[in-house]
Amino acid sequence: KVYLNRKWNFINRNNKLLSGTWYDDIGNFYGGYASVQLDGKLNSIGKDGKYLSDKWYYLVDDFYNGYARVQSGDKYNFINQNGKCISDTWFDWVDNFYDGYASVKSGDKYNFINQNGKCVSDTWFDLVDNFDDGYTKVKLDGKWNLIDTNGKLISNTWFDWVDYFHNGYAKVELDDKVNLIDRNGKLISNTWYNDVSYFHNGYAKVQLDNKWNLIDKNGKRVSDTWFDAVCDFSNGYAIVMLRHKYNFIDKNGKRVSDTWYDDVYNFYDGYAKVKLNNKI
Repeated sequence: KVYLNRKWNFINRNNKLLSGTWYDDIGNFYGGYASVQLDGKLNSIGKDGKYLSDKWYYLVDDFYNGYARVQSGDKYNFINQNGKCISDTWFDWVDNFYDGYASVKSGDKYNFINQNGKCVSDTWFDLVDNFDDGYTKVKLDGKWNLIDTNGKLISNTWFDWVDYFHNGYAKVELDDKVNLIDRNGKLISNTWYNDVSYFHNGYAKVQLDNKWNLIDKNGKRVSDTWFDAVCDFSNGYAIVMLRHKYNFIDKNGKRVSDTWYDDVYNFYDGYAKVKLNNKI
């Protein structure tokens, strides 16, 4: 970048000016283009000295994931690397593209557009997040849901809170209770719990009335007994605690020992250390 008589330009290593125009301000080259400002308007210029767009804007951002945000008046759009606006609609606000989709705002509602500038959903939401692994959280009338990249709602139920999918399952909350849904929006369990963990080795920990159990991916509880604490299954067995004593259960919920110990350690190579009366 060079500065002369309060104007800016670029020179190359041979001291040749990039442009015959001197600008009020210029940015750095990023993604093959640099922003240039002239008479209060902005454009992008390539290393060949050609403007990216035929139009000058109030704002031209750096390219991010293949697209740059532009502002004309008080409205926003995106241009691609050919300098073309990708949407026929100009929005009140736009975010950058993430995973091929960008959130946009019109009035006080939000949606997403794809790289062709088409809205993902027929519904405009009160709040949206960014797509993550093909899904995003959306909020409408104080409730939350998830949509896929086709704009399809994952669940027919709207929840007080939703999380993203982890290994195919997402936590949902309704009326201060928690459950899990699969990618089809189906609830894993008919019971709503005070707390639920994500599945680990095929089982999830669940809490109800300050007691703990484990469920499989069909929502079936492993044990008829509820414990003060449970651990994830490791090598086929889970440590459980009841009245400050410890034991193991297998995946059928059967206790390994008739004795409850002061402490236990996970099974390794078929055996587990146990502690009782200060002896191991």
